[in-house]
Amino acid sequence: VRYALTVDGFVAVSCEEEQKEIVLEERVHGIRVTGLSKNAFRDRTNLERAVLHSGIKTIGSSAFNGCTALKEVQEAEGVLEVGGKAFKDCVSLKILRLHEACLFDEKDSFKNCEGLGIYLGEEKLPAGAGNQKREDYGFGLFRVQVGI
Repeated sequence: VRYALTVDGFVAVSCEEEQKEIVLEERVHGIRVTGLSKNAFRDRTNLERAVLHSGIKTIGSSAFNGCTALKEVQEAEGVLEVGGKAFKDCVSLKILRLHEACLFDEKDSFKNCEGLGIYLGEEKLPAGAGNQKREDYGFGLFRVQVGI
């Protein structure tokens, strides 16, 4: 996995095309890894498993878009924000557990992910919730943005 330094810490920006599994580092050169950049693993059709860590707070737009073989994303419970098309066409993904306060504002963050069960904390969202704005379900009426 390749990383880039931002004001909030390092973010994962890419991986080798043939990788089947990625495991994100918690720190790079002593600095925390805090997210996945836009298009980080886009169209990695061989990618089957991604292991994040509790310090990952953001998943950028189209980060996993087109990862059709992706079956498992572990340790995503710390994620507070999911960008547009982040998991679009991840047709093999069945369960995704995110932080209970996670926001995904785009209507297409989980487009074409039929059968995906999305959990915010212990709460399972209604079927199709990932393709709607969060406010449509009465969640997250406001948020305090702290270093995101």
